[in-house]
Amino acid sequence: MLMITHALEPEFGSSVMERFNGKPGVVLLDNIAQGGASGRVREFLAAEPSNRVLVFVDFAAERLGAMYQQEASVQQTAIDEWVSQAGALLEVHKQDRKRIRLVSLASAVFDPHALKDEFHITMELPSHSPEQALGMTLVEKLVTGDYAELDLHLRACTRTYNESALMAEKAKQAADFIITQQLEIATLQRALKAEAEEKQAITNDAEKRTMTLRAELKSVNASNKELNSENSLLLDQLHKVQEDLERKLLEVTEQEKLAKKNEKALQAKQNELVKEKASNDKAIERLKTQHAKELDSLDASLKAEKAKNKDLAEENDLILNQLHLVQEELERYYQELRSTKQLSDSHARKFEQLNESMKLQSRKHSRAQVQLNRVQNAFSWKVTKVFRSAIRLYPRVRLSEQVELLKASDLFDETWYLKTYPDVQKAGLDAAIHYLRHGAKEGRNPGPNFDTQWYLQQYPDVQKSKLNALVHYILYGIDENRKVSPRLLTHRA
Repeated sequence: MLMITHALEPEFGSSVMERFNGKPGVVLLDNIAQGGASGRVREFLAAEPSNRVLVFVDFAAERLGAMYQQEASVQQTAIDEWVSQAGALLEVHKQDRKRIRLVSLASAVFDPHALKDEFHITMELPSHSPEQALGMTLVEKLVTGDYAELDLHLRACTRTYNESALMAEKAKQAADFIITQQLEIATLQRALKAEAEEKQAITNDAEKRTMTLRAELKSVNASNKELNSENSLLLDQLHKVQEDLERKLLEVTEQEKLAKKNEKALQAKQNELVKEKASNDKAIERLKTQHAKELDSLDASLKAEKAKNKDLAEENDLILNQLHLVQEELERYYQELRSTKQLSDSHARKFEQLNESMKLQSRKHSRAQVQLNRVQNAFSWKVTKVFRSAIRLYPRVRLSEQVELLKASDLFDETWYLKTYPDVQKAGLDAAIHYLRHGAKEGRNPGPNFDTQWYLQQYPDVQKSKLNALVHYILYGIDENRKVSPRLLTHRA
């Protein structure tokens, strides 16, 4: 009987073992370095004096060379695994050096007849790719350090068939691979040269077009000077509108904080009622019927208030959306004015109409806000707040304002962001803009002290609001004492 096992890289070794599966007179043992393998080899040899063990091995250069294109950490893991396997293999080999034969897999692949003559088995074994063979040749002289002595010990105990011819074949494979790579490099160089010529032609054309556009721009700038005063007036009006909206949003925020305080007070009162209920069980039994009626009345009031509040909230959202649309349309017209030679009378009338519409919508929004405040200040609204799920609405923040917020916060570390995500620096992108547009959605962190994914998972209301996690924390989270990461409990601005 013949036991076949290996001390190879696990995935490659499994492919070798599959070749011998089902062969008569052959017992397979996957990886001799695994736990309990030494005992199985000892039992196999003790069963019959004629039993032998064939172990396919690879040397340090072969294991490291197969990984030469991988990262340094992957190479180190591979060589550490080889050291562990080689040490275990040599311990097993000491049991019976005559009947446990160590055979180099590379030499067995190169000279299969030698394997047949010694063990009476014929099998086509898998081999390494040309790239891996080149890597083995390149790193063979670099096998140094603690595992160099172990490699020499393993080579001394291992049978290598036709070693000189095997080395010549490895050198030939490496040379053939290098020639192939050189041909591919020459082809790529020709393609790059053609691409460079094409880019140069495009550059020349772009320069001509740039000169033409500069002449046109100069003419447009001359005519735009007459429009600067009118544009300044429009900008002032837009700023006033924006300030009014921001002031109203701040008022809404203060009202929400006041509502939360009232809710806490109501919760404290409910806790007192629970304690009182525990000491007055008999009185509660007598009042069950009366409470049931009160709850029915409260439920009816709740439904009525919900319906009324829903209508007011929808009207408020509609007014806000209309105001946003008006503001965006004004901005768009302003951009068109900068590239237009003169402002036509029709545009002037359009601006007047938009301004009147904006004022009208602002008045509607104020009336709706007053009505909404009346509903929210009503006693029934406060009582039923514990039965509602709060849905928080956050105002829109411009991208430029978000960038300023990030750069003013010590939680955003631009140097750390570019170092941690080199693809952003390689693309030449601004770190703050990339995080706001893409980084947060991809789960990236703005700095070492803020965990984006954890923050969104911890606070689902932020994720529903579609607001950037760090921007939310700067604007609201700090005041609400929210946490920024599982490692840092709180952040002191």
